[in-house]
Amino acid sequence: MIYLATESSRQEFRKRFEKEAETIALLEHPHILPVFDYGITESVAYLAMRLVRGGTLEGLVQERPLSLDEMAHIFEQVAHALDYAHRHGVIHRDLKPSNVLLDQEQHAYLSDFGVAKMIGSSAHTTITVAGKVVGTPAYMAPEQLRGMSVDHRADIYSLGMVLHYMLTRRILFEGESPLAVIYQLLEEEPTPPRAINPDTPQAVETVVMRALEKDPARRFDSADEMAQALNAALGRVTTPRYGSATATPSRADNTVRISRLSRLATSARHMQRPLFWGLAGVIALFIVIVALVWARPALAPSFHPPTVVAGERSGADAVTPTIEEIALAAQYLGEDGFIAYIVCNQRTEFFAAHAREMSDIARQYELRFRVYDSENDAYNETVQIERARTDGARAMIVCVLDPDLLADALAAIDRANIPLVLNNVGGATCLRRRGGGG
Repeated sequence: MIYLATESSRQEFRKRFEKEAETIALLEHPHILPVFDYGITESVAYLAMRLVRGGTLEGLVQERPLSLDEMAHIFEQVAHALDYAHRHGVIHRDLKPSNVLLDQEQHAYLSDFGVAKMIGSSAHTTITVAGKVVGTPAYMAPEQLRGMSVDHRADIYSLGMVLHYMLTRRILFEGESPLAVIYQLLEEEPTPPRAINPDTPQAVETVVMRALEKDPARRFDSADEMAQALNAALGRVTTPRYGSATATPSRADNTVRISRLSRLATSARHMQRPLFWGLAGVIALFIVIVALVWARPALAPSFHPPTVVAGERSGADAVTPTIEEIALAAQYLGEDGFIAYIVCNQRTEFFAAHAREMSDIARQYELRFRVYDSENDAYNETVQIERARTDGARAMIVCVLDPDLLADALAAIDRANIPLVLNNVGGATCLRRRGGGG
């Protein structure tokens, strides 16, 4: 991704760009488009970012209507990403459907943090004041348009605009010029979604209209709060946000943890969103969680290991761990242990999807999870396995590149009583039991 920097000769622009780029690069979240590199040459300022091939949210909505569940799934990802940025002192200022990128599995990635206020785009879609682009009129908050000081609630307004667009497939305020759009935004009340799309539930409309309040104090306090309100309106379970506290509970607060895990386990059993590429990875993670339990019979003598039957097929719900199994797995991992995924090659979308799905679910279950990249090199894979063991891995999921070359390494894992799941390129999983039990 390359942006022409018309002010690159000015020292002020250089400092501002570098500061913004450094800030964006530090935002590490599963649903924020990662920045790999940035820099300024004599004529160009650039950000090198991940290539996402699924298009934009704007393109998806233009292509077809979204179901309520599909809409809520995408919205929640964007809201969590935005909330994470806000908690790290970053305000997007130019949130809009075209800045939400989607991969082929409909994982959303929020992009263009801080860039729009520095670098201009087309004259009919941006506002420039004293050489600084401050946003896109159709999705901007009234206080932003008035040139007032803004906080994270300006992004909440824009998030409401995005949700309105997802429901109605129309831009709320349109005009022949930016000034016409600005006048509508400042002076007119927003049209309720149900007036355009009668299928919109009343409770969902209430969420939208609160986000679109002209007074920032009357909006949601955070993007997470808005996502929770939308999920409540649709009867959905809210996914825990990234970066939340994951302290290992004591016996005294174990009841609280079990209650929360109950909601997570129930949510996992009723997942409706497509997993496709990531499905085999998710099943592998579910199996290794259960394996962590029966790797220590003293913890749970009544539990039985899962059975994998060749030639039979089923869904993720058949191997989803129970509440008790999740809690016992966390107990087995302890304060420093983690589940390691030795991936074949994280640069490909196939395996990146596996790693992303497993990481997301492990985080929901409050289990530590690390990814080690073999880079499609069977010799390097043995090195990564040993590295994971040295780092303290208490369970492993291994994408097998060369079974013969890995034989000794896998045997060593087995002797160390480390639960192991083998995940081959075709996506099938095979459970190796501790002590060579099969």
